[in-house]
Parts: sequence; C-alpha cells; structure tokens
Amino acid sequence: MDITEYKKLSESGMAHLEWLDAQEISPGSGISAREYVRSLLESMSVIKLAEREVRLPGLGSPDYQAAIMAVINEFCKRVEHPVRPIYDADVDDVVIVAAHDFPKGFGVNSYIRTGLSTGSIQILPTTSDSTVSFDDKEIIFVMTDFVDLDPTRGLREVYIQVDGKRKYAIPVRNMRLNEIPAVRLPLEKVTNSLDIDGYLETGSSIEAFPDGVFIMKYSKYGTLLGLM
Repeated sequence: MDITEYKKLSESGMAHLEWLDAQEISPGSGISAREYVRSLLESMSVIKLAEREVRLPGLGSPDYQAAIMAVINEFCKRVEHPVRPIYDADVDDVVIVAAHDFPKGFGVNSYIRTGLSTGSIQILPTTSDSTVSFDDKEIIFVMTDFVDLDPTRGLREVYIQVDGKRKYAIPVRNMRLNEIPAVRLPLEKVTNSLDIDGYLETGSSIEAFPDGVFIMKYSKYGTLLGLM
C-alpha cells in the first residue's frame, strides 16, 4: 500500500479492524489481536521517569490509538501475516515496538548524545545531509510525540521534516511548564522519511527523540537488532 493511504487511515482512524478481529493473538488463547493491540498501546503510552510515570500526550490519546490500530490492521492485511508478541513471532509475523524502547528503529544505538556544541544540531539522523528512511513494505513508523528526557533541557526548539517537506518549529522548552517532557505532534503520523534538527541553547548533551510505535515484520526487527 502506498504510504499516503496509510496516512489517510491514520488521520481518520475509522477503518474497520476486520483483520485484527479475525485473528487470535495465539491459537486457542481466546484473545483477539484487537484486544492485544489495544492493551499493548495503552502500556506503551506510559514511560517511567525516576520515581514517577508520565503518560505521553499523543500516544496516550484515544484518537491516536484508534489511528494506530487502523494502520496496524491494514499493514497486517497487506503483508498477510498476523500481529504477534515478539517472543511468539515467526519471521514474517508483525510485531509492535515503542519508539522510546527501540532507538535502532532510527538507526542509532541510543538517544543520548554528548559532546555537542551549542547552536544548530542534527538530532535524527546523527549525520547531516541524510534522512531516516522506512520501507513501508517492512516497517511503518507512526509518530505521535516528541520527547526530551535530558535533565538539563538545553534544547530550545526542534525542527521536524517529514517526507522531504519542512514542517514547523516545536518550542520544546514549553514542556517544562507542566513537567511533562513530551509534546503531542500534530503532524502526519505515518512517514517514510524523517529528518529532525534542533537548536541547543545550553549544555552539551541531549536525550531527545520522536516517539510513537514501529509496526514491522519480525524479520525486520531481527535485522535491526543484528539477530538475522
């Protein structure tokens, strides 16, 4: 399916979930794939910070979760394989991973960057004049939030470019007002290329990244981890 069709699904969230409803999460379990995915997204929407838990404003919202379920349903239908927990997945089955737990989905080993100079910086990818690209036949990224976990909060703004088109600046310093280190992104939530720059006002380190979910074949997950 063309990436623009996924975008339409993610924006409406109105697609029937016939594929997820027809599949059990494992044979004989009595648990539908829809139930599993709904529970999984809910758990992924909460991140732990020291002694407290924070609910991501985008991933934790019902409308974004409905959109993600629509995309998962369509992706499973197109690859003709069910969604499975990672521990139970065969090579072509579909798995779902939270972006905050899987930096390798963006081609990096960690979201922590050190030794930076103040001024304009490249966040993702970590090298200039390139983009993070996704083959939508193997992997889909649904972007819901931008997260800044660095305690110094030296980032002033973040600039997100999706599919080669410049979007707008996100004033991440506003995150401090409610002490929630994430902002919901009102962008296209499905993308096949991503480029994120920022302006580092103070400090020399960041731990900042786009959050959401990766929907992918288990074979792609294994390849990104170096297991295949």
